[in-house]
Amino acid sequence: MEKLPALNNEALKVYSLQPELIAQTAQQIIKDFNGYGIELSFNDITINAYEELHHNIEPVVKKLLGNNAALLMELLYRIDIKESALSNDTEAQNESASDKITRLIIYRELQKVVTRNYFRKLQ
Repeated sequence: MEKLPALNNEALKVYSLQPELIAQTAQQIIKDFNGYGIELSFNDITINAYEELHHNIEPVVKKLLGNNAALLMELLYRIDIKESALSNDTEAQNESASDKITRLIIYRELQKVVTRNYFRKLQ
């Protein structure tokens, strides 16, 4: 049986370079955001897929931070980002709050995609 893939931040950085995984991650993010009435769409995912995804999500997160933090917290709960992750994140040294939250959203959704793909292979 194939070993469960690593899901730590270092592994996620590697996965974030794979356009197919980022495209699947984008679809998961669209689904979760749409559940709260937040419309997102992404153009064709290219070689800079992670950056494109981040660039499209960050302004929405920034707006929610400023205008509707309660909705943002509900969304983060739905995505399964714990409040402790927001304060204990060691990678966020020079990031704005919206950049940090956006990265955490993408990484968490990417974890879901990698895990889902792993279990699909087992069937």
